Amino acid sequence: MSPPFTNRFPAAGTLVTTFCSGTTKMGTYNDGNGGTYNSVIQANSTDCGYVPPPAAGSLLSTSCSGTTKMGHYADGNGGTYDAVIQENSTDCGYDPNLQGGGGALRINAQWDGNADIDVHVTSPDGYEYGYGYSGGGNGVWDYDSMQAGQENVAWNPTAPNGAYTVQLINYNGNDPGNVKLTIILNGMTRVIDMTPYVTTDAHQEFARGVQFSISNGVFAAEPNLY
Repeated sequence: MSPPFTNRFPAAGTLVTTFCSGTTKMGTYNDGNGGTYNSVIQANSTDCGYVPPPAAGSLLSTSCSGTTKMGHYADGNGGTYDAVIQENSTDCGYDPNLQGGGGALRINAQWDGNADIDVHVTSPDGYEYGYGYSGGGNGVWDYDSMQAGQENVAWNPTAPNGAYTVQLINYNGNDPGNVKLTIILNGMTRVIDMTPYVTTDAHQEFARGVQFSISNGVFAAEPNLY
């Protein structure tokens, strides 16, 4: 008598191997008759390189719109949205004592005398800002007031990398009193006392100017007199 028949093939549904089709994880299975078939194990599988979108409300980045701090958020479905984090944010150059706008970078000159001080800024992208200069790029000369004793230049939403020079000019030759230069870069504030370098000669630059440089949103070289 012949022995009972024995099925030499693996049972149907036995997983043989896995592979990826895009980000879908697939399985190859035995069909129980010596053949195989493929079937989905998991769509959007992390084993196949799928990266799930950040949870809704996750903060991805921040930026400045003037002196308003903005947040860029994930919506949980692969998209994003923007929302205000803080109005008048010090991270965006806000200072209640300064006139003009803020942003990634602001350069503000203040004086308490009756002079008419003009600020002259040269940026690394070749633009010049101040009275008689057209400016350009992301920068703007946005405040000039003899009565308030201030001038302001601001860059928004970014300031170019490289070297900046700042010079102050006494336009009318009157006594400017105390003079200071405030530089705010992404919330980092530097104040330079310019009073010792004032000249009362009309249309003459102050005896010393200020230079600094930026790299990727931070000071690569701190503001210093030249």
